[in-house]
Amino acid sequence: MTERDKNLYTILGAAALLALYMLALMPVTRAEIQRAEMLIGRKMNRIETRGSIPQDNAPPASASQARLETAETRLADLQGDYQSLQARFASLDSVTDVKQLRLEIAHLADWSHLAITKMGDLSGNAPADTLVALTQSAQNSYGRPILRIEAKGDFTALMTFLQGLQELNHAVAVVRMEIAAPDLTDSAGKREVYPMLTARLELTL
Repeated sequence: MTERDKNLYTILGAAALLALYMLALMPVTRAEIQRAEMLIGRKMNRIETRGSIPQDNAPPASASQARLETAETRLADLQGDYQSLQARFASLDSVTDVKQLRLEIAHLADWSHLAITKMGDLSGNAPADTLVALTQSAQNSYGRPILRIEAKGDFTALMTFLQGLQELNHAVAVVRMEIAAPDLTDSAGKREVYPMLTARLELTL
């Protein structure tokens, strides 16, 4: 056998051994590949699950429409209540309603046996019968003219007057009231038979 033949047989033998080795490793390699593909598939599924777009939690259009209709109904009711309440207040477009209301308050005090000793003008220091004074008097925290009254009478007369304010044609609210204790003796030092309370009131018209 020549040297050339020996080399050829050696190469063929090495090729055969390499082929046998590859055949022996192929099942293991294929199993590793399948396992790697399975792991990759699982990770991809997790990524897709976590990265999916969240469901829209917005309420259906029908629910939003129902809430809108409810709000509109509530607004209409409030506007109706506002107009009803607004009609209870004296108009500030002119001094006529306010002058009439002042006259009603004076008559109510007389009917309640409450003697008015002082009745301040609408602005405190300006003529009461002008629209300018009326507007100035409404520039306070209440947004309405303020009428100041000082009166004397017993407790029953004062309570009758306060209750009667609720029955006037226009709304009147007592925002401040001070009641001074009666003087139980007169100037001669004698005891008063019918001591009178002195009440100072601030009314919004």
